[in-house]
Amino acid sequence: MTANTLANLSVTQLKKVITIREKIEKLEKELSELLGEETEVKTKPAKKGSRGITPEGRARIAAAQKERWAKQRKAKAAKSKPAKAQKGRAPAKAKPESDAALPPR
Repeated sequence: MTANTLANLSVTQLKKVITIREKIEKLEKELSELLGEETEVKTKPAKKGSRGITPEGRARIAAAQKERWAKQRKAKAAKSKPAKAQKGRAPAKAKPESDAALPPR
């Protein structure tokens, strides 16, 4: 039964649900005793809180990501293009030799 369904029930109906569940658990226990089974009554486990990632797991993930980045950098360096000309000022033009021999004005 979902929580939404339980929220729509009246108090008397909820009490009836509880008694029925208790009867079911008692009957399951009797059945397991008759069959010689040492099983627990099947109920939903209590929530243990938020599930997180361990520091070791986080370290493994970080190491794997660093390896992927290194692989990408290596591939990029292998495919690198020739150096582009610098932007900005144009290179100085060579002066003709005839101009170099003239005195400045």
